[in-house]
Amino acid sequence: FLGTIVVLSGASIYMIHDGFARMEQMERSTEGLSETRASVDALRDDVLELLGGARSFERILDDTLVSLPGNSSSDSARRLDDLLAGEADRRDEVAGLQRLGSRLEAAGPPLVSAGEVLDTTSRFLEDIPVHWPVGRGSGTVTMEWGANVNPFTNRWYFHRGIDIADFRANTPVVAAANGTVIETDFQQYGYGYYVDVQHRFGMVTRYAHLSRIDVSVGDEVSQGEQLGILGTTGRSTGPHVHFEVHIGPENVDPAAFLTVANTFRRRSTRR
Repeated sequence: FLGTIVVLSGASIYMIHDGFARMEQMERSTEGLSETRASVDALRDDVLELLGGARSFERILDDTLVSLPGNSSSDSARRLDDLLAGEADRRDEVAGLQRLGSRLEAAGPPLVSAGEVLDTTSRFLEDIPVHWPVGRGSGTVTMEWGANVNPFTNRWYFHRGIDIADFRANTPVVAAANGTVIETDFQQYGYGYYVDVQHRFGMVTRYAHLSRIDVSVGDEVSQGEQLGILGTTGRSTGPHVHFEVHIGPENVDPAAFLTVANTFRRRSTRR
């Protein structure tokens, strides 16, 4: 029975030590909100599994003690003390197991809270325009927001969005955030075919120069959902999407949002 107890104690301690190692690894990880959320959920499951294992070990230990000659818990406990006499390190391991079990129980609620915070953050990021507006994550920024040289007049002007070029046929343009389509129209000497989407927090995004529009006013769209096909309608020098972000009446730099979730190539026309 001593061998059984030692093996069970060692296995339980190893499992708990492994659980804490995973917690430390999670705390060092900063590679992405979705990965962090998955790690927290997996770790929470591991903690619950470890707690269940500790309870199973306790039941097995009790059963083992009862099975020893004498059939009384006090007699079994005395015999166990005799068996462990001179094995102080083993008793320390058992005491350590109990302490770690208490720490794991205390860690449960904070882990659940962390998971809830990450879930709320994930939902928040779906409501603001951080998603790349060209499908498959493709395209190159050929003109940035702000002061640029107009390719038609060769004069300085203020560009109110960013241009993302992609010369592949039928490249989809997708919603940068959850929202509602509030306008679709065509401007022959301006935006060409364009779509405006209303988001939370007073934000509106515009997707212009499309070759085709696939949504209608009033449609509810999800982040990443196709709005149309990238094109070169209106005043355009080549296939691209002109992407704008507005907060209330203010036109703002879309890169401030896109860089939250994307790293992208730039080829600015600024001089």
